[in-house]
Amino acid sequence: SSRRRADHLANSREFLPTMALDSRAAALPKRIMSGSSRVAALGFFTCLTAPSLSTSARADAGKASAAPLAGWTRLDGISVDCDAGNTTVPSAWDDGACLVGAAAGNWKTEDCTGAFSCKHRQTNWMEPHLVYAPEGECSSLVVFLPGTGSKPSAHSRVLRAAAAAGHCVIGLSYLSQPVPVARFNAWCRHGPGAPPEACNRDAHERMLFGTAPPDVATKSAGLWDVTPVDSMKSILRAALLRLSWGRQFLTGEQGVRWSKVILSGHSQGAGHAAYLSILKDVRAVLLSGPQDCAECSEGWLARATPVVTRRALFHMHEECGPEPDATGPQDEAGLILQNLVRMGLRTQPTVWTGKDLEPRDREIVISDLEPSCQGGRSFHMSISVDSCAPRSERMDALWTSLFSDI
Repeated sequence: SSRRRADHLANSREFLPTMALDSRAAALPKRIMSGSSRVAALGFFTCLTAPSLSTSARADAGKASAAPLAGWTRLDGISVDCDAGNTTVPSAWDDGACLVGAAAGNWKTEDCTGAFSCKHRQTNWMEPHLVYAPEGECSSLVVFLPGTGSKPSAHSRVLRAAAAAGHCVIGLSYLSQPVPVARFNAWCRHGPGAPPEACNRDAHERMLFGTAPPDVATKSAGLWDVTPVDSMKSILRAALLRLSWGRQFLTGEQGVRWSKVILSGHSQGAGHAAYLSILKDVRAVLLSGPQDCAECSEGWLARATPVVTRRALFHMHEECGPEPDATGPQDEAGLILQNLVRMGLRTQPTVWTGKDLEPRDREIVISDLEPSCQGGRSFHMSISVDSCAPRSERMDALWTSLFSDI
């Protein structure tokens, strides 16, 4: 396990020769950086992003040590009809692209009537948007995108922490891809989508805007062709138009004032946030992502410019972390850090154990705290999901710190 951590951190040694540590983790560098260096084989992507919370997850996730909030608001989200006779992307999914992906070996046929089916995802797609606002006025907006199969209310502590940093905040329900990032990557790497990066870009563009540039349009082979009206941007605009303070973040009849936005998201949501952050030069706080496979994302990650602040938090032991938990998949260890380096985050990562109130550097933070839930994908979920995040108020302070002075 220690050897694996050393190997995958060493992949980024060119940019990250050592690691900044809080006082309790002072003994880690020698242990982490020992061992021979090798380049990780970026094969079949195994960093699953579908939330699978343990049945022992605790409902009481703790309270945010935050500044006073004016309160929170639930806004009705989108409407999804899985029985619309294949006339919409969600209603056409089960008997369409889902079966195509199963035939290609990217997932199981039974998933199309089970975990990946429209009706299994429908409830969370239709969850209300969750809005927080600090007392008084705010001049910036945090837009948070949940991961596969998740919903804004599952990340309420992160949303409150962002509001405590002085921002208006909206946790957005949107038509997230029904398959985990692992399966999205398989679709683009092994077919029917191709080539991998064009497929990946087409899918991100359609998710965010409902259209794609001519050079990548259709390359995702109909995986999840979100229409303009159901795109993240359209859903965000519609929500902001219903808030008394929302219009300050809009421009013209169709635009969003991205210069006043901070993007965030967990897992799949972090991948979409990273793509949009690079495309529009938008500030970002990325949680457990991006996890897009190397051949799917190297090109667009490398286009990131340092004109805006970007920060990231992930767990040491999640599947794509430096030292994955021994019970989970191991062959994509270190991928998140590699992707962050590709997109220009080059400060030395800070391993945060919770002893110090804030990490020494906030650009790349690797949590080494124990989750508050057990089993399943607890380390991955502990970075953002209420029922698995550490119950310590220092976790809330960490989130607030990541959203502060950005």
